[in-house]
Amino acid sequence: IPAWPLKTELLMSEKIKSFVILAFILCCKIAFGADSDDVIVAIIDTGLDFNNPELSQYLWTNPGESGLDLQGNNKAKNGIDDDGNGFIDDVHGWDFVNQRPQAQDHHGHGSHIAGLVLSQVKKVQQRPAVKLMILKYYDQTFLSTDTLGHTIKAFKYATRMGAHIINYSGGGSQASRAEYQALQEAHEKGLLVAAAAGNEGRDLGQEKFFPANYPLPNILSVTAVDSKHQLLLTSNFSAQFVALAAPGKNQISWLPGSHLGPMTGTSQATALATGAAASFLIQRPEYKFRPFELIRYLKAGARTEKDLIGKVQNADFLDSETPPLLRDSGETPFGLSLVETNSPESTHSQPSMFQNVYEKN
Repeated sequence: IPAWPLKTELLMSEKIKSFVILAFILCCKIAFGADSDDVIVAIIDTGLDFNNPELSQYLWTNPGESGLDLQGNNKAKNGIDDDGNGFIDDVHGWDFVNQRPQAQDHHGHGSHIAGLVLSQVKKVQQRPAVKLMILKYYDQTFLSTDTLGHTIKAFKYATRMGAHIINYSGGGSQASRAEYQALQEAHEKGLLVAAAAGNEGRDLGQEKFFPANYPLPNILSVTAVDSKHQLLLTSNFSAQFVALAAPGKNQISWLPGSHLGPMTGTSQATALATGAAASFLIQRPEYKFRPFELIRYLKAGARTEKDLIGKVQNADFLDSETPPLLRDSGETPFGLSLVETNSPESTHSQPSMFQNVYEKN
């Protein structure tokens, strides 16, 4: 009996084994990021200035849409949904407004937020192991589009594709069951969601702002203060629902065209809190997918400001100039139970973050 059929069978068996191993590795990369050491931050906003190297060098890359396909074509441009997640060529994220891979920023807010996240992380590590997943949910040229629907899809994308932190600066006064469920899924997967408290100057214990008001333990709601650590007149507040205050007045960051300029609001404060959370995960990667403990450590690194008493939980102020302490405070961050709400389906109002106006320098 010739030996070659057996050898061929063994070779095929080895090839199948190799394929299974490679498939397993790919699945792990998709689930946990292209590099297990990276902290993946999903920026759900107006997109990013991809032409700015200070931002683009930190882009997250989807491993399932990079490299070559079986025909030797570049997966990033082959027009095929290579990883089967429902999005074609989503190399660095997705534009949910225009339904295309590259989420270019035509407004400026998303680039500004991304720059603030990176500036905070760089205080801990000069070339930080952080990657930005860019998910565009809003475009000022399409005001009639389904902003809430895009937001929910972005939450689900970030959860599925292995983000560790979601930064979200929008919101509205009406709750949405679908949005709540998407965030609950993010909670179950272990994602921290840093959510802006909003810029209406109202008490969130009386007038709600979602998603900051959802009673989920993975939501870190953030309000903004000035250089004297006093609450901005436009900042929403609540001793129950707002977890932290952070600097939010005239924060300098990147704008389209590689310009630097100021913006003011809870969006900027939220970005700094996100950067602090990412900094902590770089130093303590064992806390990835453990948002409850991550929030506790952030609050342990905060300090009490008397002007924030009755406005923020424990009057906690996160100093953006000082990284959070790596110690256990022993405190419970929220004191909120996971309550199932019967909120009606609704659409968000225009995101309050767009009250900001930027100036080019």
